[in-house]
Amino acid sequence: MDVRGDTAGRVAPGERAAASVLAVLIFLGSIFLWLGIPALWIWVLAQLSSDYPSVFVLAILGCPTTMALWGLVLVRLNGLYLRATHGDAVRERTAWLGSLSGERTRRRSRTLLDTSMTVSVVLAITAILVWFFFFAAYQSLPDLTG
Repeated sequence: MDVRGDTAGRVAPGERAAASVLAVLIFLGSIFLWLGIPALWIWVLAQLSSDYPSVFVLAILGCPTTMALWGLVLVRLNGLYLRATHGDAVRERTAWLGSLSGERTRRRSRTLLDTSMTVSVVLAITAILVWFFFFAAYQSLPDLTG
């Protein structure tokens, strides 16, 4: 008999529905982190100013802060997802703090947030490359020799 009782490993239908909604929110939030936030910063600042160098400078300053705050929202959603699925929030030392000669027998399991961030970064890079090579309007550089 399981020590945790007969309900161990079971997820109630309401929790399963909540976990599904949280999973979708985590995936959409991860995509928004890499595509939506930078695009939103550039769009909002372009509406406020026609001086494009200042638009990009302000976006470069504000975007990372917004992304970090949005990352905290995603971490919170991941915690709620783990609670809804009865998953364990494993706290481990990051890889760069570990010894190179230390034990390597145990690997940390990937969380939904890890997977969604990986997928969203690949989608963001693909979208940027497709935009750059197929949709960006190329302008000739001004002639500086004359």
